Amino acid sequence: MEDKPSNKAIFDALCESDSGDPDWATDTLRRADPKDVERIKQAFREGGTESEVASRLGIWPP
Repeated sequence: MEDKPSNKAIFDALCESDSGDPDWATDTLRRADPKDVERIKQAFREGGTESEVASRLGIWPP
């Protein structure tokens, strides 16, 4: 069984899906728990910069 990606990996995949490495992003999101993906997408919908969203999610600062 594959390991589920961390919240940081999901966050990075959502940020990278349009650029960077789309194959990695697609694979990461495929393996992630849909509830985790939706929670992080909701944080983006609530607004703010990537850093602000990451901070609200407890992903950054490390």
